[in-house]
Amino acid sequence: MFISPLRYQPDLNISGPSTHELAVTVIGADFVRTPAGNFVAWKVKVGDEGTAWYEVQPPHRLIKLETQFEILVLK
Repeated sequence: MFISPLRYQPDLNISGPSTHELAVTVIGADFVRTPAGNFVAWKVKVGDEGTAWYEVQPPHRLIKLETQFEILVLK
């Protein structure tokens, strides 16, 4: 289940918070550079919503998130 803070809801003709199911695909290991350092991370495709990178080593922190509107990185 994916929670979107601002998604167009055609049945209501408004944009607002909503939940919907998405397929999550683990693409594989990738190298990511952030202000917090360099990481080996799992690259994960989150439906059509974006791509996320999670640290390979536990606790599997979110390192980077790219969506249609923003890019967030660990700092």
